[in-house]
Amino acid sequence: MSRLASFSDAHPRIDIELDPTLEIVSFARDEADLGMRFGTVPWKGVDARLLHVEKFAPVAHSERTLPLSDLSDE
Repeated sequence: MSRLASFSDAHPRIDIELDPTLEIVSFARDEADLGMRFGTVPWKGVDARLLHVEKFAPVAHSERTLPLSDLSDE
């Protein structure tokens, strides 16, 4: 996303429309040329490429005094 404006400036004849949705794009039904999804399972009928590896970590409020023992602790 941070480079989208410079790409658009460099390629003004390419129309970019972002549709942030949880629905899986259907290239046969929709007018989309590209879909971006999070996951590790390959999707049938598409050429999938890894764009970025995410790392997740639990976080807590800085004023919390009790130790967390489980992610469901509040």
